[in-house]
Amino acid sequence: MSTQSRVPAGVTTGGQFSTSARGEADVHLEAADDDRVCVRCGEEAGYLSSDDRCDGCLEQVDAERTRLTTLTPPEADTELVQILNSAVSARREVDYALGEVHRAVGDRQTWERKGPVWGLSHADAEAKARELADSDLDPDDENYYRAAAARKAVPRYDAATLALALLDEQNALHEAEFARRGGWTRAFLATSTGGHVHASMGCSTCNRGESPTEFQLMTDYSGTGEDTIVADAGYRACTVCFPSAPVGDATSLPTKMLSTDEVAKAAARTEREAKKAKAAEDRIAKGLTADGSPLRVEWTETNAPGWDPVPGGRPGERTHTYRDRPAHEEFKTERAATQWYVETLAWGYGRAEDKAPALEAVAQAIAVKRGVDVETVKAELAKKVEAKKKRG
Repeated sequence: MSTQSRVPAGVTTGGQFSTSARGEADVHLEAADDDRVCVRCGEEAGYLSSDDRCDGCLEQVDAERTRLTTLTPPEADTELVQILNSAVSARREVDYALGEVHRAVGDRQTWERKGPVWGLSHADAEAKARELADSDLDPDDENYYRAAAARKAVPRYDAATLALALLDEQNALHEAEFARRGGWTRAFLATSTGGHVHASMGCSTCNRGESPTEFQLMTDYSGTGEDTIVADAGYRACTVCFPSAPVGDATSLPTKMLSTDEVAKAAARTEREAKKAKAAEDRIAKGLTADGSPLRVEWTETNAPGWDPVPGGRPGERTHTYRDRPAHEEFKTERAATQWYVETLAWGYGRAEDKAPALEAVAQAIAVKRGVDVETVKAELAKKVEAKKKRG
């Protein structure tokens, strides 16, 4: 089963996937006041590297770097898209935590043409929040509750920025391994309707609209040759990225490359069709017609009461009369038809004679469905009629 995931739009290939901060919230790690605290794990250490990391963390990074050398391109890219997906969630958590920091210090947003804007810069809000979090204020101090909020917001923000930084570190290790091997072929599916498969996200045919083209990295094809990608992409193969790709349509060049959304929709469609087929089978199994449609039987009720238009009367004027009238019943299941047959003969109150054609049609339908003689069906139904009369 293919492992596929969305890749942030606008990022080119060649190890250029980035999970680090690019927007409003600037993610950064600062060494604690104690210079013997590792900025990566937060633990105290007797020795720190030039980038303030402890021996244990350096060993973990080296071990991860070595492990990546053992992965195949599909395995490496599968991990990469998982990192990128996690980074999307981590970025949301950083943004939310940063908002909590602003709110803790009493900052508010205003709306401008480019969107919501905080009154304080992120750096000023963070500095003020850290100062409040470290303060020891009396309950009657006007900043007492803000300090309490800051003591919750700052640790959450620190944890969020650390989590995103660690993901960025993992991404950087993948980029380094990609570069060490001189790169490998990749297949990027544009997730728009009718999107093509490209060799990179920097194709000249992409990113021409108001918003950047969204892509999905097809990890099963990482490291494969152009021939394999072109063959499986079918009509979706971009002729700019893959000059050997033929030109065709979904009929002449069917594709094996589907986006996650397309796979989900196809699965949902298959499930709906299966349920529809099962419902049709159930209708046929329970019903009395070949296609499962309701069985309709008709007869004429003699001297039946009803309302009829008054001859020569006003429009809509009706009178109650007795005359022969057409009647019918519909049965979706054999059980319903059998019940109607038995009750009609058991409690027909003189109408059974009128319904004789309909009763015959029901018996005939049951006989056809069961593949038996109609007289056999009538004999069976007669026993049920007698039993119904005895029960009352």
